[in-house]
Amino acid sequence: MTFSVPKNWHTIFSSDDGMKLIITEAAGSIFHSVDGGARWYEKLSPGNKGWNVIAASNNITKLALGVTNQYLFTSADYGGLWEENIFSGKKIWSLLEFSGN
Repeated sequence: MTFSVPKNWHTIFSSDDGMKLIITEAAGSIFHSVDGGARWYEKLSPGNKGWNVIAASNNITKLALGVTNQYLFTSADYGGLWEENIFSGKKIWSLLEFSGN
């Protein structure tokens, strides 16, 4: 995928070797690359909801999204499948962090 239209980028994550990348767009799309940015794959946020904070594990495979006044969403496959974590309760998310992978 090439980006022919300027995007309103929100966040970028990189693995230590720079080969795995995640970039996020303010409109909700998430893009990942496993070859240093040569090819990109688009993933939509869960339910295409407007999230306000995102975190990635050190190896970039696991993601967590906080959606305002909603639950925490997690993914273990670059954002391919999302799980809604109702145990977290509905919150106004402002910061998420991973510890390791």
